[in-house]
Amino acid sequence: MVTIKLQIDKKETIFRVPFISGRVMRESYPTRDLVMALGDGGRTADADVIDALAAFVCMAFGGQFTIDQLLDGMCCDHMITTAFDIVTAIHTNAAAALGDFPPTPGGGS
Repeated sequence: MVTIKLQIDKKETIFRVPFISGRVMRESYPTRDLVMALGDGGRTADADVIDALAAFVCMAFGGQFTIDQLLDGMCCDHMITTAFDIVTAIHTNAAAALGDFPPTPGGGS
């Protein structure tokens, strides 16, 4: 389960997303590429990058908060790492699901 803490109306609010949809997984790949480009110096953070990361985080959390609530309620030094943490969680779970693939004939998984 992925969680996020935001300051909304001067109160800390915790959001959880126990379900990651296939659409979110699909959108995680361009987000991963963007974060990786930031890390290796191929791209610098600017307003467009922050907007893209914020949109991805909001989508991953199923619209439980708006982009404005995220931008206003999250400490700036967590924006990029939060998007990367969500991407990592998605890809780790996908890799784990493939760990027993293909299923053993006559076996469980």
